[in-house]
Amino acid sequence: MSFDIPYLDDENIEGTAADLLAKHHPSRTVPVPVERIAEIGLRIRVYPFPELYNTHGLNALLTGDQKVIFVDDKQYREYIPKARFSIAHEVGHHILHWKYCQDLPYRSIDEYVRWRLELPRKVVDRFEIQSHIFAGFLLMPTDELLEVCKAVVDEHKEELKILKPSTDPWPYIADDVAKAFEVNQPSALIRIQNSNIMSRIAIPR
Repeated sequence: MSFDIPYLDDENIEGTAADLLAKHHPSRTVPVPVERIAEIGLRIRVYPFPELYNTHGLNALLTGDQKVIFVDDKQYREYIPKARFSIAHEVGHHILHWKYCQDLPYRSIDEYVRWRLELPRKVVDRFEIQSHIFAGFLLMPTDELLEVCKAVVDEHKEELKILKPSTDPWPYIADDVAKAFEVNQPSALIRIQNSNIMSRIAIPR
């Protein structure tokens, strides 16, 4: 079965994530309750699946009927920031790719893995990158990200002043930002960079 999805730019994906928040989390308080949005808002059950990564190489999987998100059990229990991003990623597939996925031929995890391996690399990349970008916008909306970054910079302004001029302060700032949003530090730093937050906040020197 052929499978393809159209190109979506970041602005389009951000707007779609914002629409989901407006409907299911209008307060936009952080951290965003992504599991609650999935289960109560979208009626998608989140199910910790034993050894999903070790057995199948998957952090998470949205089932073919779009009713369950399987998440690696160890990740779900021990690496909450990563599990939250994995859930948001699968929500992205549901929101962005629903109409392209309704008639896909897989009915089990093994069938999904085989189906995915048969897809052209460029199709897989687009499929996954779009959901990855969506997850970042869902868990770290730009306005809230900017405000949290400002608060972190203000809280640590004295420490930031003593950094060497050649030292990039943003990886350190991203540590605290990640904690506020309950994501991992690399995800927070990528969102900060991609939304050009650095140019909107003056760092004390």
